[in-house]
Amino acid sequence: RDPAKFLLVLPWHFRDSIIERERGRWPSGTQLIFPLPEVESYEL
Repeated sequence: RDPAKFLLVLPWHFRDSIIERERGRWPSGTQLIFPLPEVESYEL
């Protein structure tokens, strides 16, 4: 199986800690999508 290219992250208020934690778990180019409070994406 190929790793996910997009991850939907709902607990947006933990954005910074989630980005740090997930940076080493997913290949570069993976997009974290934060839909709240405004839609925002972050590429790992």
